[in-house]
Amino acid sequence: MFKSIFSKLLATYLTIIISVIAVVSLFISMVYNWYVFDQKQKELEKTGYYVNELVNKLESKTISQAELNASLDSMGYSSDSMIYAIRIDQRALDNPKTLQLGGEPVESGLISDLQKILNGETVFRKKQYSQKLDTYVVFSGIPWKTSSGISRAILLYSPISEINSNIAKLNLIIWVMALVLILLSAIVIYINSQRISQPIKQMQLAASKLASGEPTEDLVIPGVDEIGKLAESFNYMKQQLASIEKMRSEFIASVSHDMRTPLTSINGFVSGMLDGIVKPEDYNKYLAIIKDETVRLTRLTNDILQLAKIQAGGIKLNPENLYAKELMDSVMQKVGYLEKRQPFRAVFFLDILRRISRFSLQ
Repeated sequence: MFKSIFSKLLATYLTIIISVIAVVSLFISMVYNWYVFDQKQKELEKTGYYVNELVNKLESKTISQAELNASLDSMGYSSDSMIYAIRIDQRALDNPKTLQLGGEPVESGLISDLQKILNGETVFRKKQYSQKLDTYVVFSGIPWKTSSGISRAILLYSPISEINSNIAKLNLIIWVMALVLILLSAIVIYINSQRISQPIKQMQLAASKLASGEPTEDLVIPGVDEIGKLAESFNYMKQQLASIEKMRSEFIASVSHDMRTPLTSINGFVSGMLDGIVKPEDYNKYLAIIKDETVRLTRLTNDILQLAKIQAGGIKLNPENLYAKELMDSVMQKVGYLEKRQPFRAVFFLDILRRISRFSLQ
């Protein structure tokens, strides 16, 4: 499925980005959810403690019942909650049927919470079904503390629907932003993956052309990173291959020329014998020259094989001195026969050889 570098880069980067954005979005959503309920708990507890103070003031006749009711209505509206105060003691809790809340019997699930409140604990539940209100609510129960101890409980019910609605709105914003970030990241990742993979694709195409013998231009890939250096190495390799190919062509041409010389000599002497130009009494002399040319040809072939071994690193060179005079004398003797068949060219060639021979002696 992911055969190209581009697809692998794109898939890898997208997987990482989507995973990171999803985890961060989920974390933000969970943190916000915790924060909302934590703030709601603090708000209900603060309201409950304030109600406790107001009721104590009512007991001490510092405020009137009308003032208490007005304050409770105001606090219930601001905290979006319904506030109840219920008198409790251990005897009432042992007989729950005697407990009334808003003129109705107390719900059975509330008895355990009232016991905790009587023991001085503050109860808070993020989600609780209220039969009285016929909906899910956020519940908070606070002990009503007086100078004589705990004799009442302040209960606060806040509909959870409004809280969930606010959480849902923020979650929608979070996930929409996450989607936008993913789309923007996908565009950036696509462009970046193209930028990284395109030079590699160019090098792959250039390498294929080079392998098939087609001419290729130097790669022009700007940058000083690994891909730019790889392009420079590819261009250097191409130049080295071109240089080696040129050397190979020159070597083949040189070898062809060197092999043509002894073959020409052998062919000339044999043709002279067959045509009767060479006298029978001179056969041994020219046959010896033919043999020498054959040996030379064999030596040249061996030299080619030795050169191949040298290039493969399988042989060690042993340099020796070369005596130019002896070489020139041998060459002059071997080509002297050409004076009889091609006098003008032979004389010119011999004159050059004599000059070289005299120069080597000096």
